[in-house]
Amino acid sequence: MLAFVSNVPLGRAGVGALQRQTHAKCSESAWAPGRTSLRRQKSSRAAQLRRGSSPSRELCASLVSVAHTATLVYGIVVGAGGVGAFLKTRSKASLISGLAAGALLAVAYAQSSIPLALGVAAALTVVFAMRYVKTKKMMPAGALGMVSAAAAVLFIVALNAA
Repeated sequence: MLAFVSNVPLGRAGVGALQRQTHAKCSESAWAPGRTSLRRQKSSRAAQLRRGSSPSRELCASLVSVAHTATLVYGIVVGAGGVGAFLKTRSKASLISGLAAGALLAVAYAQSSIPLALGVAAALTVVFAMRYVKTKKMMPAGALGMVSAAAAVLFIVALNAA
């Protein structure tokens, strides 16, 4: 059972002692998820901060999670783009390169390999940039180049955060 002192002014040492005592008692008891009091949540947050957990670590973890999901979405877009280009122009090179890049991104997603996803995104950024410079057409080279560059930046940030 947790006991909290309310409306009692405690000094800095008293608050720390209360938090340590509360943390010890909280770890001994089983709490149902979603049924914690606001004071317990605050003291638990203070304990996390003392142990080294911080909002920036939580942000980093969510950034890596976003990059992981973006790998799958980006792979689907690239693979579908290759199939769409083949259906429109009967270009076997577009079909092969689109499906190969999509497959590599699927492998990166399955293995949670952000470096592999970054490599594919960087390679596609270079390829589409060269095609855009050559053709000056925004679709598909310019648009896919920008999407690839954005994915590469996301993967770089996620790698630095991890």
